[in-house]
Formats: sequence, structure tokens, C-alpha cells
Amino acid sequence: MTTIETIREALRRAKVQLFESADKPMISVLYPIADRRIEIRIYIEDDGQFLYIRVGDLVEIKPEHPAYGAVVDEVLRNNFSLRFVKVCIDPTDGEVVVSGESWVLGDSLNMESFDIMFQSVTFGAKHVLQEVRALMCKWDLSKYSC
Repeated sequence: MTTIETIREALRRAKVQLFESADKPMISVLYPIADRRIEIRIYIEDDGQFLYIRVGDLVEIKPEHPAYGAVVDEVLRNNFSLRFVKVCIDPTDGEVVVSGESWVLGDSLNMESFDIMFQSVTFGAKHVLQEVRALMCKWDLSKYSC
């Protein structure tokens, strides 16, 4: 089974709705995280040898927000403590992004490995969203429902 076939099958087994891109090797799913459904994009690059899972649109924070420094500290803490998952803040728009990436060793990706990667990224996204929301609410109660 190729990398993309393995991912398709794993997502079908997880009973999530998936959408495939017609022009590039990418699958997206709508996945429940906290109180909403978030788009998770799974990119397959380098002829199926590299996998990138990206969760965007979790929350946005601008540098002028009073909690920005605390959120940056939380991002750094998460990057230190989480192994596969990376967290960043897009400097152009303040979007907090959670991702995981890996080379696929051997002929193809196995389902168990993909499941572990996918669950690691979704767990990381849930954790980061909770922590960032809590920090933002602590610093600025007037604009955010906490």
C-alpha cells in the first residue's frame, strides 16, 4: 500500500470525513478539537517519502495582545516537552499552528505509525488550544469568552 493509500484507510477507519486535493498529494479532514471542528491537512511530499500534518486556525494572537509574551513562553515550553509535535506562531497573522512531520522510512507508511502521528498532533492541538485560550482570557477578559 502506498503512503497516501495507508493514510486514506487509517482516516476511514477513524470515521473522519476526508477531502483530497486534485492538484497535489494532500488530504484534509475536519476533526473535533475542543468546541469546534478544525481542518487538519496532511501533505505527502517527495514521492511519498515525507509526511507533514498541519493543524491551523486554532487561535490567533497578535503581538499587541497583553498575553502575547505568555503565549510565546507556552509555545516554547510545548516545543521543548513534546517530541513529534511542533508549535509555532505565524508572524504574518498571529495564527497558532500545531504540526508534525516525518520522513517515511522503507517502502511505505504503516497504519499504526500514521495513527500514532495523527493522534500526537491532535492531542498537541487540543492541549495548545486550551493553554493559549486560558492565557488569553487571563490577560484580557473583556474580549474573549472564557
